[in-house]
Amino acid sequence: MARIDTLPEQTIIDGYKSKLDFYVHKGQPCVRSWPRYTPRVPHQLEKANQDAFAYINKLWTTIPPFIRQQYQRMAIGTDFRAQDIFVRGYMHGLNY
Repeated sequence: MARIDTLPEQTIIDGYKSKLDFYVHKGQPCVRSWPRYTPRVPHQLEKANQDAFAYINKLWTTIPPFIRQQYQRMAIGTDFRAQDIFVRGYMHGLNY
């Protein structure tokens, strides 16, 4: 974050779109470079976890409705959705 005296004209701000981010923080005009996303290859165990997570989320749509209803009953009174409990049970097991 770099502090500046005043914000530049809108045409200048538009010219730096996706390169610089102009904003006002606590009344002080500021500028910062736009965040960059640099993709990377996940580690072997990380990739295995991602694959398992994708698999179980796709499987949720294929289970019979009466089983889904049981997960919905389990979710009553918690902050979780039925699908959250289903995924958690697959990934970590369920403790009763």
